[in-house]
Amino acid sequence: MRPLALLFDLDGTLVDSAAVIATVLNGMRAEQDQAAWPVASYRGWISLGAEQLVGNALGLHMDAVPAALAEFRRRYRALPTPPETMFPGVADTLAALADQDYPMAVCSNKPEVLCIKVLQDLDLLHRFGSVVGGDSAASPKPHRAPLDHALAALSAAGKPAVLIGDSTVDQEAAAAAGIPFIFFTGGYDDGVVPGTPYASIDRLPELLALLPAMTS
Repeated sequence: MRPLALLFDLDGTLVDSAAVIATVLNGMRAEQDQAAWPVASYRGWISLGAEQLVGNALGLHMDAVPAALAEFRRRYRALPTPPETMFPGVADTLAALADQDYPMAVCSNKPEVLCIKVLQDLDLLHRFGSVVGGDSAASPKPHRAPLDHALAALSAAGKPAVLIGDSTVDQEAAAAAGIPFIFFTGGYDDGVVPGTPYASIDRLPELLALLPAMTS
């Protein structure tokens, strides 16, 4: 039997991007003579979406957000992704899953080009058969469209799959697609409903013991 397809959220699941985001947005705040926010503030805003993240960070009215968001993304793309932003055990876990022939994709609401940039910086891109960003499908998560897009790219449409993520957006997307949701507790939890995920994990390597039971 072919192993089930694994769909991974990126920010808050594979990568702790809060410090990099804080660096970029605090730089933009400094240019407006505003004091830096602590990384913890950004961590709490990441799951709200990029528009609200940037708007909150810079204190902008909504009509000013698009231009600031474009500048934020330009700066983010130019900034290297430090290896230490990977959550513990990510690289080894993905290598072990690849050795076991699990088809894998990233399914994020970050723009596709930024997903690819982060994965390339961390030498993880080659682990994934598909990278789906928030602009890759007709609608972003929590719609099921990005998950369907990723599964089609993996030639796994209609086959067993699971989404691993850290937020209610991931939880709702998995429910919309009718696939199990594995909750990574070490990310940017914004209120995932307790007891409703198929399983919860504190560290990514826990997948190695969990997944075989899902296909037995």
